[in-house]
Amino acid sequence: MGFGDFIKDYGPTVAWGIAIFGWAITNRQANNREKRKEFRAEIASIEDVLQTLIEKLESYFRMKLRDDEARKIELEVVMAFHSLDLMHERLEKRQADGELGLYTDVIRRYREELYDLATGSYFETEERIPSDQVHPRLQSLNAKVHLLVEALHSLFLAKFDSIRTHSVVGM
Repeated sequence: MGFGDFIKDYGPTVAWGIAIFGWAITNRQANNREKRKEFRAEIASIEDVLQTLIEKLESYFRMKLRDDEARKIELEVVMAFHSLDLMHERLEKRQADGELGLYTDVIRRYREELYDLATGSYFETEERIPSDQVHPRLQSLNAKVHLLVEALHSLFLAKFDSIRTHSVVGM
């Protein structure tokens, strides 16, 4: 059997094998690209909720009285935190074999610290925060939000680009 006979007999099979192999590679790349987009979109939606949350907390802590508007904001803040919990759970479910547990642990810790700071003293009470403490509280809240967002981006880099960041090492 010569080379010409081999090509004549097995050429179509080899061509189909190459096409199937190429399709499998392309399909895998498309699936990974779609997962990246979904993960990035989830992080973006978390950032949007955090931005809205900070705006609501800023207006809430500047209020002099706990009126109906303040009670409405309290409910919106609690619901925003519940939404953040659900979004974080979705991100955790996307982890394969818990390989990025340190990153999700840091995210959880920052989220809990943000919740404690936002809903701690002076929240849902008739006693209002003293005016000289409003600005430091808002600065602390913004700092926690930035740390949380950075932890989310570190998770993304670790998951999809295999870039391990130092933001988790010191935790």
